[in-house]
Order: sequence, then C-alpha cells, then structure tokens
Amino acid sequence: MEKNIQRNGLINLLALLGVGVAGFAVARQAGSQAGQIAAAFIAFGVLVAFISWFQMRLEERERLEKLELEEMARSKASSTLFEGRESELLPAQRAREQFQRFFVPIFTTILFISQVVVVFFLWRWLASAPVVISAGSSLVALALFGLLALVLFILGRFSVTIARLEDNRLLRPSAGYMLLGAYLCAAVALGIGLIKAEFPMADLYVARGICVLLGIVAVETLLTLILEIYRPRVKGKVGRPLYESRLVGHARRPAKVHVPVDCRRVRWGVVEPRVFEVGRKHAPTRVEIVVEDVLLSLSRHEVGARTRQDRHPGANRRWRRRCASPLRT
Repeated sequence: MEKNIQRNGLINLLALLGVGVAGFAVARQAGSQAGQIAAAFIAFGVLVAFISWFQMRLEERERLEKLELEEMARSKASSTLFEGRESELLPAQRAREQFQRFFVPIFTTILFISQVVVVFFLWRWLASAPVVISAGSSLVALALFGLLALVLFILGRFSVTIARLEDNRLLRPSAGYMLLGAYLCAAVALGIGLIKAEFPMADLYVARGICVLLGIVAVETLLTLILEIYRPRVKGKVGRPLYESRLVGHARRPAKVHVPVDCRRVRWGVVEPRVFEVGRKHAPTRVEIVVEDVLLSLSRHEVGARTRQDRHPGANRRWRRRCASPLRT
C-alpha cells in the first residue's frame, strides 16, 4: 500500500507539472493573464508535490529498514550483535530526520520568498499589461482550461480519498493543490467565457483574484514558519508537514455539518420540516450550513419557549397560526 501511495504522489506531481505547462502555453497563446497567473500558482503546487513525494520515499526507506532490522534481530545470535547499536544501523531514519529538521524549513522559507516575489512582480505586470485576448484562440483556451479543470478535479478527488482512507499526511498537500488548481482552471475558463459574452475586464478581475489568493497563501506560509518556532515538540507524535497550506487544504475538505433530525425540525410556529427539506435540495452546501446553524440556535431556545408557553398558554397563539397558515398544503 505504501508503494501505491508513492505512485499516487508521483501521479500528482506529473499531473500538476503537465497541467501547469499546458495551461501556461495555452494562456500565453490566447493572451489570458488569468491563465498565466494560474499556471504560476500551479507551479508552487509542483514544488510542494515534489517535496512531499521525496519525503514519502524517505519514510518508505525507513520503514523497510526497520523491518529488515527486526528480521535480523529475531535470532539469538544477532540480537546481542545489534543491541545498543540500533542508531548506527538506521541510516535511512537519520536521513529522514535530517531532511525533516533542516531541509523542510529551508524549503518552506524559500517557498515563502518566492511567493512574495512572484506576487509583487505579477501585480505590477497586471497594472501595466494590456488586456488583449485573441479572438481565434479564446474558444480553444476555454475548452482546454475546462478539460484541465476536469482532469485535476478527478485526480484530486481520488488522491483526497486515498489520503483519508490511508491517513497519509504526505499525500494531502499535493491533493489540495490539485483540487485548487482545478478550481483555478475553471475560474480562468469562466473569465474567458465572460469575455466572449462582452465583459472585457473579466479576465483581468480573475487574474487579480488569483494574485490576491497567492498573496494570502504567502502570508499563511510566513505565519506557519513563525508558529513552528514555538510549537511544542512531543516525542513520538508526527505533525503535519510544514509546507502544507491550511488554506489550500480547504479545497479538499467538503463542508459537511451533521445535525440531529430533532434539531432540524424547529416547530413553534416558525419553521416547518418540509421548508428545510426543500431548501436542502435546492440550496448550496454553504448556504445549508448557515441555515442549519440558524436552526440549531433556534432549537436551543425551543425548551425555554415551551416553558414560557406553559406559563402563558394563550400567548402568541395568533402569531403561530399566522406563521403556520402559508405553509399548509
């Protein structure tokens, strides 16, 4: 299974690399600024995917080394031979520890500096570059960016599922960048489509939005580096990778709220159950979260409301009839 996870990490790396190169070439040919900035964003995902894949290989070598040492230490003759020299017999473990201790913070620092420099120069480029999209290549770019978004989304969802089932922390960063890259490619395709619908500044607005998003990721990387200094180290506890962005990770976590059935059915003359069911079928997921939070807050006060009704049985009866009457079928 570890080899399958390594293969998935390599597939993520190659997919991000291919989509980044193809997206930049298509955006350059069509003159899409948003497509070129999205390719720059995906380039950082390629770097993160490469580091995570390389760390997977180091941890796999360490695991095989420990299995080999345990197999050799099972016999009585070799058990005394290897006693007290386990640290000398585990070069893969030392390599992984040194990589995680020294190289990962250095790489994350370089990643932060690169993000800041890229955001600075891209923002200045957007302020001076003219918005010119080739009419002949716009439809081709629209179709190809839509195809790239579909490919990244399928592969990204598969990687997210594997990472969740296997509880592998090193597969999550590349999976998050794949899903975010899919959303960025879809946004670029939407911007090109809006230009065809006579909204000439749509591609520029999408490009600035992607640039702002990259700047926010850079700020998050800086905060992660600062907080890593004060993070308590617990022996035996494996933390999340330093280069993993929590903001990018939100792209791979669907918003789900599990609410008990009794909490959803808030009566007291205000909300009927079928109203919530109709809204659940037609409303987006995040709107549903807001609705469920409101219903939860109302349900917390339901007991107190019933107590008031017990003390005053005739109070608010007319208001309840008035609120319930439009909902009757």
